[in-house]
Amino acid sequence: MPGYGQDKIKMIMDFDSGKNITYARHAMKTARELLQRPDTIPGNLPTEEPLTTEVKPDIIEDKVTKDKVIGEDGRGYDMTRALEAGLTPDEDGHWGSVAPTTKEEKEKYNLPEESYIILKDKNHETFDKTVAGEEARNFEVKKFGDRYYSVPNVVETIPLPVEEKINEEVIDSSTDTPGGYEPGKASNLQENLIQAESSGRHDIVNKEGYMGAYQFGNARLTDYKNATKTKFSNNDFINNKELQDKVFNWHKKDIESNITNSGFDKYIGTNILDIPVTQSGLIAVAHLGGKEGMKKFLESGGKYNPADSNGTKLSDYLNKFKGNKNDN
Repeated sequence: MPGYGQDKIKMIMDFDSGKNITYARHAMKTARELLQRPDTIPGNLPTEEPLTTEVKPDIIEDKVTKDKVIGEDGRGYDMTRALEAGLTPDEDGHWGSVAPTTKEEKEKYNLPEESYIILKDKNHETFDKTVAGEEARNFEVKKFGDRYYSVPNVVETIPLPVEEKINEEVIDSSTDTPGGYEPGKASNLQENLIQAESSGRHDIVNKEGYMGAYQFGNARLTDYKNATKTKFSNNDFINNKELQDKVFNWHKKDIESNITNSGFDKYIGTNILDIPVTQSGLIAVAHLGGKEGMKKFLESGGKYNPADSNGTKLSDYLNKFKGNKNDN
């Protein structure tokens, strides 16, 4: 079939004249072969794979199990949540085991401010190691819904028998007893706060995650760490009475500086809600409600007066600690 090659070339070039870039190279190669073989049999044109191929996303693997990561279907590691939390693998390629809980999760399951979602399902081969690691830092792994979460291990105060409570009240009325106080009585602020907050226990954690003798929260401990450039875990803090006292001394001085630098000392000597305002009382108010809470309480004349989960109001602490000596 003389001339077939030339006609075939023209057909291919017309088809590929800027209309189908993917097959352009295929057409040129075919054209060259046809020029050399004008008697090429129709239907036997060489074929090639298209130059454009579908790009499939890489499959991320958990370096511990080498299993394909499947997200939240309960079989392995929740890579989606890990990436959303900004986690990255360590130098050995291992990913973190927990990520912070969301606001929605806290509200749905009544989780404390410091709580975490476990990124591994219970069937994951290192799930038990994750649980042990959380327990080592005084956290407890619990299941809510279809996921596991890590929350601070709560140590509740055991109520005393009635007879011991009666004796405790007698002891507390004595000014010679370390830690004993009556509202407004001139005694040591630090000792009285310890008694009011934790009944003298430095190893207690309440249901909201507040820790130690002074019941500090994670936010305030973070303030201390940032200010002093120190590092420690919650577990370290719970088991170190001296560290707790050290944090309190910094905490008290920080509040005192805030009172002076913000001009709140002008309220000292006045009355709010018929309660005399003293420096020790203001320190106690800031301890309960934060420096911002103290500011709102003072500037509103006591109208801003929220209560904590135990029903204790800012004005209660102003009154309770109004006569305490502000020393260590």
